[in-house]
Amino acid sequence: GSREVGTVTRWARPLRGAALKLPALDGVIATALKPRRSARLEPMEPMDERVDQIWNAAKHELRLACVRDAPFYTWRFLAAPAGAEPAFVIVDRKGKALGACALETMHEGKTLRIVDLFALPGEWHACLRAIARYGAEETSARIADIKLFTLDGRKRHMWRSGFTERENKPFLCMIPKDGDRRFVDPDRWFFCGADSDLDRLE
Repeated sequence: GSREVGTVTRWARPLRGAALKLPALDGVIATALKPRRSARLEPMEPMDERVDQIWNAAKHELRLACVRDAPFYTWRFLAAPAGAEPAFVIVDRKGKALGACALETMHEGKTLRIVDLFALPGEWHACLRAIARYGAEETSARIADIKLFTLDGRKRHMWRSGFTERENKPFLCMIPKDGDRRFVDPDRWFFCGADSDLDRLE
């Protein structure tokens, strides 16, 4: 059977006043919360070479993670039947690719879900700030959120980009009794929402 290996937490940050139950000050608070200087999101192309470049650098600091290369992103997001989770490359002002992400608006547009995100070493928070700015400028979402392994999110100091811990749920892993014990080490896992969500045809 399976065993609990830790927990997955939803981390969230407000994007505008409605998230703080201050709708009358929505615009003012949105401006105050929006990161001033940030990278930008560019729509990803099929088999985008920048994704491979980012992954080849990022994978060395991820001890246990699913592959996130250009073929995966093309299959998983760009060619997905529903087309509900657009993928982006996050680039700085000079055009350098810092990270890749997939986003989805949920709850009647009130939530911007970061379905997946990975970044060059040292650029995680630059990518989170870019996504927050995108959410404030290009969507009507009140909050942005992301699911991460609880220990991983804490090590990444999510508070630095305005994200706080919300609810969590057990993470279950099933391996044979004589299987590789690294899979049951909660400190090794990099887990994001894309590792468990499902596409839809509606």
